[in-house]
Amino acid sequence: MEQTADINGLVGKRISYHDGFTGSLTEFTITTIKYDQERNGYEVRGTRPQDFLFFSTNRMLFLAARKELTYCCKIDSCAYEETFKIQG
Repeated sequence: MEQTADINGLVGKRISYHDGFTGSLTEFTITTIKYDQERNGYEVRGTRPQDFLFFSTNRMLFLAARKELTYCCKIDSCAYEETFKIQG
């Protein structure tokens, strides 16, 4: 079951995402945040279909409180950092 949420007033703010693996930087304005109970996390969406991120509950609450989140990801033997920042 999904529930719409606006955690800490994030809807309407810009989120930027730096992928340490590809080196790409993406940003979009948050239009909706939905809690997904089955996956115990939050879907963050913008206006375009590709404007989509998913955060576990703990990561979402940390991002909402600190306005920045960096964590290490691992794909096979490659480790890299992903950084998310809230602006506005």
